Amino acid sequence: MNDFERQYYESEFFWKDTLQDPLNHQRVVTISDLVPESVKALLDVGCGNGIFLNYLNQVRPGIKTLGIDRSETALKYLKSEKKVGSIDDLPIPDKNYDCVTCLEVLEHLPVDTYEQALLQLSRVAREYLIISVPYNEDLEENSNQCPDCKSIFNFDLHLRSFDKTKMTKLFNNHGFSLMQLTTLGEIVYLKGHKTYSRFFYPGNYKVFRVPVCPVCGKKQPVVAENGAAPKVSSVSLKKRVLSTLTRIPKLIWPKGKRDYWILAVYKRNGQ
Repeated sequence: MNDFERQYYESEFFWKDTLQDPLNHQRVVTISDLVPESVKALLDVGCGNGIFLNYLNQVRPGIKTLGIDRSETALKYLKSEKKVGSIDDLPIPDKNYDCVTCLEVLEHLPVDTYEQALLQLSRVAREYLIISVPYNEDLEENSNQCPDCKSIFNFDLHLRSFDKTKMTKLFNNHGFSLMQLTTLGEIVYLKGHKTYSRFFYPGNYKVFRVPVCPVCGKKQPVVAENGAAPKVSSVSLKKRVLSTLTRIPKLIWPKGKRDYWILAVYKRNGQ
């Protein structure tokens, strides 16, 4: 992990109290239900703060689990066996776990890590792989701009988008075939509102929302030790008033629905 990644992924800002919303709970429950009954040992690669494994250990206590993540800060929240490690060089013997899960990880990987990660996941899985990623994400829509160096990047640091075709073929070259494919996490969106917002409120796509800029190292302001919130300036107050007013048209704006995640279960060929 380089210096930037260490600052980013070791930030409490990134892990504390995250992914606790109803949609993520639905995702965790759905993935847990997808774990085959025959599985006795499961490895979660890129386990983060343990949202999945902590739940799985409650509902399937008979499964031996291990969580691997490169962030020691994230692993503090995992309430089961854990190990520091990187997805492109897993410290695990071949075919050592009945099932390997990798949830909300692949979209973050750069080119030099991505293919090696697929190889490593398929190497350590004895029979099953379960993968979840954002579904048809518009990477440009979820942009973010550093206030110092003005670099623009995805605020979740996502580097790739996945659709059903890509997920179907994901492990074809690694000895696994697709068993099941599903989407979930229904969200409501405003049809055409994205184009409208980009034209009239371009600044909304450049709000600094990450712990640290990946280019120049700019960090989020630290809350004062006494816990006092920063003062709200007249400019920010004005923006809040305008933001409230702009919500009114959304009440009558045409709406659509789409799923946020895509989940895939793969089985080793010949098993």
